[in-house]
Amino acid sequence: MDASAGQVKAQGEATDAAQRERERIRGIDEVAALLDQQAVIEAKYGPNACTAQEMLLRAAQAAAKAGEKFLIDWATDSEESGVSAVKPTPSGDGYPNIKEKGLIEYMEEARALIKSMLGKEDGGAKNG
Repeated sequence: MDASAGQVKAQGEATDAAQRERERIRGIDEVAALLDQQAVIEAKYGPNACTAQEMLLRAAQAAAKAGEKFLIDWATDSEESGVSAVKPTPSGDGYPNIKEKGLIEYMEEARALIKSMLGKEDGGAKNG
């Protein structure tokens, strides 16, 4: 192979590599709004630069880890706070028992209360 053929081949490989890099960056830009800016910069230019798919996988793995930590912390906090020993407030004294009235009656009362708060009576404006 002569020198000019080698240059053409090298130039073609460089062009292919540049095209792949543009596509990698474009792929990251298409999903960049889903992640924080630092993760996007690291995916594009960091020492562990990666594709959009790899960036999203890393983000999903980090979110799963954070979610797991949240659940463990929540369970620990609940246990330490003694929340399971708290008794619910019984019905009565301003806390109506839903079984005593039907849902239709509650809706009618709610509508009447809202109308009175808005100053409306029988569909018209309240005078006064």
